[in-house]
Amino acid sequence: MFVIGLGLVAGCSGGGSGDSGRTTVAFCSEARKLQGELRGITPTDPLLIAKTIESYRALEKVAPSEIDRDLTVVIDALDKFQQGDAGKLTAPKVQAASERLRAFGKDKCGISNG
Repeated sequence: MFVIGLGLVAGCSGGGSGDSGRTTVAFCSEARKLQGELRGITPTDPLLIAKTIESYRALEKVAPSEIDRDLTVVIDALDKFQQGDAGKLTAPKVQAASERLRAFGKDKCGISNG
């Protein structure tokens, strides 16, 4: 499934936006912490989506402005999925936002999707 794991590993680098606390460094740090929390959840665990949404909301609080909107799009799609609308996850807008998040993680944080 698209970005769900976000492959959040490795160190981070780079600066961030002008918003206090909403920087690339803060985002990468939070991403590493949350990856550890998600790592133990199996794909069949009913708590996976709820925990993933919670994790994305935590990332959204520290995300630099360049990816803030993409996180909102993905969170909205996950909320709809949790309510039974699985089609939202494959919407082109969600897929594009997901891909930008993947690229940001790789380019700015050294995160792979593996």
